[in-house]
Formats: sequence, structure tokens, C-alpha cells
Amino acid sequence: MQAEDAVRIYTLATPDERQKLEKEVRDKILTSDKPAARQDEWLAQTGIAPPIELPLDRELHALNQGGRDEADARRQGQSLMRQSAAASGAGDKDKAILLRQQAIDLMKESRQDAVDAARRRRLEAAHQAIGRIRRQIEEGSVDRDTGEGQIRRILGEVSAGLRMAA
Repeated sequence: MQAEDAVRIYTLATPDERQKLEKEVRDKILTSDKPAARQDEWLAQTGIAPPIELPLDRELHALNQGGRDEADARRQGQSLMRQSAAASGAGDKDKAILLRQQAIDLMKESRQDAVDAARRRRLEAAHQAIGRIRRQIEEGSVDRDTGEGQIRRILGEVSAGLRMAA
């Protein structure tokens, strides 16, 4: 079921049905490939509260996307380097130099800086800790208020750590 369909079904559901569907619909909305603004519209339309860690999750997603873009650029750069070697072997020195420089420029431009890499590591650690707390809440070993308090504390520590690092 797509997020749009989940929102439609949720808005037509009775209050009892909504209570049963809320988590599934929230997950559908937040894992959809739609922009954050559209996800926020759906959450507002349904009256479903987003998880308090949503800004952290979105920032981590953006940093991870940057990492995937870097890996793609690295693969493209390696391909250009192979083409450069082939051109050099074929005696086309000018083309080889041009392809090599394109590869170097591509890989340099796409490289994440050390600040983003450190930020991503901090956010990943916080995301994992929050995930453990969410599982404990679902299992019933931690009550919701206590778990949410622990999550808020983690978010506060991450925010303070990131401000200090900046």
C-alpha cells in the first residue's frame, strides 16, 4: 500500500480503526519517497504526531545520500581513470590527460568533508540508540513516557555535541 492510499484509508477510518492504524500509516508516510514537505502535509492532514527524532532522521538521511553520491562519483571516477589508461595505451596522450583530470575533479568535488563524516557518525550512533529505545517501548519493557524522555535526552546531547563541533 502506498502512503497516499494509507492516508486516504486513515482519514475515512473510525476512531477505533485509526488507533490501530496510526503506527502503520505513520511508517508508510515517513518511509515514502515523497519530499519532507509532502510527508509533513500528510501528518498534519491525518493528525498523526511525527516521532520526536524526525529532524535527526531526516538529517541523517541527507548525509547518507551524500555518502551514496560520493560512492557513485568514485565509481564514475574509476571508470574515467580506466578510459584514461586505455586512451594512453592507444597513444592519445591529450585525451588521457583530459580524462584523468576529469576523474580527479569528479572525485574531489564529491568527497564529503570531515565535518559531515563526523556528524554522520554521531547521528548514526544516536539513531541506533533511539531505535533500541523504540523497540523497548514496543516490547513493553520501557513505558512510553520514560522512553520518550530518554529519546529527548539523546537528542539534546546530539544537538549540543553538534553545536560544539561546528
